[in-house]
Amino acid sequence: IGAFAAIGDPGSFQKMLDSLGARLTFFSPFRDHHQYDEGDMRALLQLARKNSVATLVTTQKDGVKLLSFLRLWPKEFSLFSLRIRMVITKNQDEFTHRISSLF
Repeated sequence: IGAFAAIGDPGSFQKMLDSLGARLTFFSPFRDHHQYDEGDMRALLQLARKNSVATLVTTQKDGVKLLSFLRLWPKEFSLFSLRIRMVITKNQDEFTHRISSLF
């Protein structure tokens, strides 16, 4: 698969995909809060074609930014966003208290 992300630490997303067993053919990092445009989508599709990749994955944060570009994706390509859920496994009450105190 190919992957891309526009988050503060895109390498962490790449490592997560690796840890999940994904075999990445390419990974394209963008700067945090990047506003994707049609040129970005065309470049990603070109990179996917060049590498014979038909499946691309991004973060859920980036996935919502791509809805207006779905018309550009040919039917032979799959685009997925990985949903990540945080689970507090230790000291949940303390965590909740500290977060609540900020508000």
